[in-house]
Amino acid sequence: MRDLDLFLARLVGKMRTLTTTVGVILTCAVWVACTSSTQSITGPSTSKCPVTAVAEPARFGVSGGSGTLTISTNRECSWSATSSANWLQLGAQSSGQGSATIAFSVTANADPSQRRGALAIGEQQVPISQDAASCVFTIPARDTVSADGERRTLDVTANGPDCSWTARSQTDWLTIVQGTQGLGNGQVVYEAPPTRGPSRSGELTIAGQRVIVSQGIGCSLAIAPTTQTIAAHGGSGTISVTTDAACPWSAQSENAWISITSVSSGTGPATVAFRVDVWDGPSRTGTLRIGEQVFTVNQARGCRFSMSPESHSVAHTGGSATVAVTTAAGCEWSAASSASWITVSGGGSRNGSGTIQFAVAPNTGPARSGTLTIGGSPFAVSQSSGCSFGMSPDSFSVAHTGGSGTVAVTTVAECDWTATSSAPWITITSGGSGKGNGTVQFAIAATTGPARSAPLTIAGRAFVISQSSGCTFSISPGSQNVPYFGGPGAVAVNTSTGCTWTAASSIPWVRITAGQAGAGPGTVAFVVDETPSSLPRSGTVTIAGQTFTVAQEGGACTFVLSPPSAALGAGAGSGSFEVNTKEACTWSATSNDAWLRVTAGPSGSGDGTVSFSADANPGPARTGSIVVAGRTFTVSQAAVGTITAR
Repeated sequence: MRDLDLFLARLVGKMRTLTTTVGVILTCAVWVACTSSTQSITGPSTSKCPVTAVAEPARFGVSGGSGTLTISTNRECSWSATSSANWLQLGAQSSGQGSATIAFSVTANADPSQRRGALAIGEQQVPISQDAASCVFTIPARDTVSADGERRTLDVTANGPDCSWTARSQTDWLTIVQGTQGLGNGQVVYEAPPTRGPSRSGELTIAGQRVIVSQGIGCSLAIAPTTQTIAAHGGSGTISVTTDAACPWSAQSENAWISITSVSSGTGPATVAFRVDVWDGPSRTGTLRIGEQVFTVNQARGCRFSMSPESHSVAHTGGSATVAVTTAAGCEWSAASSASWITVSGGGSRNGSGTIQFAVAPNTGPARSGTLTIGGSPFAVSQSSGCSFGMSPDSFSVAHTGGSGTVAVTTVAECDWTATSSAPWITITSGGSGKGNGTVQFAIAATTGPARSAPLTIAGRAFVISQSSGCTFSISPGSQNVPYFGGPGAVAVNTSTGCTWTAASSIPWVRITAGQAGAGPGTVAFVVDETPSSLPRSGTVTIAGQTFTVAQEGGACTFVLSPPSAALGAGAGSGSFEVNTKEACTWSATSNDAWLRVTAGPSGSGDGTVSFSADANPGPARTGSIVVAGRTFTVSQAAVGTITAR
């Protein structure tokens, strides 16, 4: 209104001083009653440049917008336009010449009051108005008071100083003690009394908005006990909850290994049951929370250890080895030796899984065993005997008649030993066992059997006893006479069981056909060949070391002529034949015919050859003979003139 009054005063002043009557056309007689969206102004002028300006629209809503300003004037007249308010902005064109239309815009109005401004063309002004914005209040949507009760203040922020508001309580236990109404920014002070029950909420209405007020639980809650210790193998327990009947509560485990096995929430007094899992790690602590109370669970150490391998054996020469220990992370352990000859050389203490190295010293004594204690568990280490034993003598020989002997055993004082016989014919008479140095005495029975040997086992070593053979042999018969034509025979061998023997002939004409070797009593079979001589002969066969004599009588002389005859041609001729007989058999060859003569081999002993010749045949065919040892050799000669095929 002040802008309008100023504009009218200026307009009246101009009209009074001008000598030329200028018409002023007003679209509205009074600004307050203006309802048109168009404003036009014609300004008085003493020149030829009258200006008329019309705004479309001239009134804007809260969100603002854009409009146009139409300027009418002579074409030679220049003009410029300006805005009286920063929320009223001209477009790109704000000056010109002659009639024109220019753009302007109005920004949104955040103020809950109507506002007015003007666009000026030279000294002429076109009024623009904008509607008021709605009042906006900013208030917290929620607030919290303690169970003990308290007075709280809420800030009310308005977007304009003329914005009025009221405040009231919608809940009987909330009281507004200050700020039941206000204008623009302000504060509301309210009060909540203490509570002894469960949590609750109430409502305030401030500047038409809901404010939710929450008050915490006012219940007192106690638990018993407040702590419990559980073994590593797990277990269960209960907790008594004491509170007012209307007071709600909830229980929750803060560790996965503690589980609630009863109801986990309720109202009023109750009992909460829980269970703790089995544990193989170091001691641990966990909690259950019931309301605001904390229940502590302490679980004992449950570390378990496994070892690979589970034990170890080592030679008497000693050596080193490792043991892999497996356990849960956090489980502490150590390794210690119970024997001076076992030394932990690495990894003697660890946390969680690991490896131990240990060394075993050489052993010169008997077998022994010891332990490593690893995480409280025994790890057995065994070592073989390192005892060494000497024997003097290291063997023994005895005749078949038997006897006795001794063996001296030498070793260190701690080394045990025993002596055992492996044969019934060897008897330990003393020193069957001992420790350290000692003597073993033994007796050997006589034998009639073959040579034998067997050991005494002394301190694990073999002490060999050898006994010579006690075998004796006889044969039956001791000799045999055989006719000239030979034949089979047999000899019985007499000896003890197990006594071995052989039979061999020293002459080719006696052949052993069975019993070339034997053990214990047996029989030797043989065959004697026919004698080739008329003289007697003898030979020996060795049987089980004994001599068996074979005597053969001489054979009768028999003679064989080969060929027995011969055929000659009519002319003079010659030939020969063989005389076959036994050795020493004598013979002579004589011709029975004058024309047939013995030319060689007239006599002999044993085998021989007789040669002959025949004169030419002067006549008919003829036959002659040569007599050898009563045998006749016949010679046939062809007649004269006979042609003999060749």
